[in-house]
Amino acid sequence: MKKIILITGGQRSGKSTKAEELALSLSDSPVYVATAKVWDEEFRERVRRHQERRGPQWTNIEEEIHLSRHDLTGRAMTPTSINR
Repeated sequence: MKKIILITGGQRSGKSTKAEELALSLSDSPVYVATAKVWDEEFRERVRRHQERRGPQWTNIEEEIHLSRHDLTGRAMTPTSINR
């Protein structure tokens, strides 16, 4: 049975870390789908730190609009969207 788990919280409250821990508990090769647009250098640095923290077992997909281009069938993933 497929599940969708929603993790909510305030800005910079640890949602990404919690979602990553959960995805890793479900799969040895999870997928991280980032839909945010990088709008400044501060945000670019946050993205870099997140990518570094995740490590090599993750497949990182950075796709602002065309998510259907990626076949994610059967993969545990952590989608994120950061809006300002």
